[in-house]
Amino acid sequence: MAGIILPVVPLRRALVPTEPFSQLSHALPMVVDMSTGFHFRPESLGFLLAWNDATETPGFRTGVAPGFIEKLLEHAADRVPAFANAQVNPRRAWAGLYEVSPDHHAILGSVPNLEGFFCANGFSGHGVMHSPATGKILADLITTGNTKVIDATVLSPDRFRTGQLLHETAVL
Repeated sequence: MAGIILPVVPLRRALVPTEPFSQLSHALPMVVDMSTGFHFRPESLGFLLAWNDATETPGFRTGVAPGFIEKLLEHAADRVPAFANAQVNPRRAWAGLYEVSPDHHAILGSVPNLEGFFCANGFSGHGVMHSPATGKILADLITTGNTKVIDATVLSPDRFRTGQLLHETAVL
């Protein structure tokens, strides 16, 4: 409505719960394999498994893709051999959408040439975790024009026009 086009697209992310599984400690924290993006955490009597399929394309699809569970289980067993024995019920898997920017970082700050219009989107799944800081940063930017929380200019909506994207190595 304001004539702004931001490079944010929906990207499906799926989660697959195992059936009750006792071959790993449920005291483990969330574990992330930084080489593949496979991650898991204890959930109820089983584990919740997730992985960022690099072949996923933007769109408003929220079903679990055919073949995704098999790929995920391969990554799981490769990283944690005990998961080779994990059972999953495909009907219990689900998917949702991340709002993804080209560099997988938030778009935060004022929009050039549109005085008083500020963005806070494109968090790529980190919005809830970053919301307290985001609120403080935006309040500072709106009321004083700057913030001491972070260098917010690196998250500016203008970075896509100027080619100053941030490099992200841990896309989950």
